Amino acid sequence: MATYKNIIFDLGGVVVDYTPKDFLMDRFMNRKAEQIVYTLTFGSKEWEDLDRGVIARGTANRIMLENAAACGRTFEVQAVIDEWESFLHTKQSTVNTMCKLKLAGYRLYYLSNIAADTMDHLKQRDFFPLFDGGIASCDVHMLKPDPQIYTLLMQQYHLAYDECIFVDDNKQNAQAAYDLGITGILYKNPRSFDRALGLCGIELPDARNSSSSSGRKPPPSNKAGPSAHLASCQVFFCFQQLEICSRMRQSAPFSRRLTCAWLMPISRATCTCVLPER
Repeated sequence: MATYKNIIFDLGGVVVDYTPKDFLMDRFMNRKAEQIVYTLTFGSKEWEDLDRGVIARGTANRIMLENAAACGRTFEVQAVIDEWESFLHTKQSTVNTMCKLKLAGYRLYYLSNIAADTMDHLKQRDFFPLFDGGIASCDVHMLKPDPQIYTLLMQQYHLAYDECIFVDDNKQNAQAAYDLGITGILYKNPRSFDRALGLCGIELPDARNSSSSSGRKPPPSNKAGPSAHLASCQVFFCFQQLEICSRMRQSAPFSRRLTCAWLMPISRATCTCVLPER
């Protein structure tokens, strides 16, 4: 089993909340209006260009308002422009896990599709110094899941693909990392995230016992196998992770696309391991 040294985080949806559709539902409570306004804002070319770093916020806002006026949605789009950053709350559960990973000696990086002004805002948050580095899409004019942006991160920080785990709430982005040989975790919720890390053999220390350590410890050997209770998330494994999957055979059949299901105390959870076609 690979020994991981680096954990790479998406920002929106993993480290901070990014829930545009919930935001629109709370504001308008009209499905048709929500769909139209989403297309005019969060789902627009202008929003993508902001993440790509090829347009200024003021210009993007002006174009979005012009498009909104053409379909009678100026008021709604202006509300989004004025208020959308209000839902970018820090996910404290993720930050807690990040702190534990740092205590265990792992290096943390970010790789995020994000606009320049939003990135500047997040850099002021208390969690940001936890990162050892990272790449924002607006700075390199590329977006996930373009393989080049992952490769750029690897090269810039001299990271080995098989020593990295990438965490994203978007399946395409996690799949793109997997296709390059990076272990990917599709983030669903805090509990499943911690369990997915455990499935990769990462033991999280108790942050309350940090005083017992005088410095950063080297990453532990990833000796732990999967728990009998797996999280309701998807983990995309590199080819080298066959050892993890083989240990699951005690509880479930093994195939190139392996689905393992256990009865949980409250509900049944599923973990899907996607192996490369060889």
